[in-house]
Amino acid sequence: MYGVDLYRRVRFDCNRLGMSEREVARKYGIDRKTVSKFLKA
Repeated sequence: MYGVDLYRRVRFDCNRLGMSEREVARKYGIDRKTVSKFLKA
């Protein structure tokens, strides 16, 4: 289970910093599908 902090950081990096889902997944060591789910929620 992922914490709220990771969820917040992923959304911040994609939405505010303009990083791609792939870059964020690599940065935090999580799957790209997980990043996509975080952004859709």
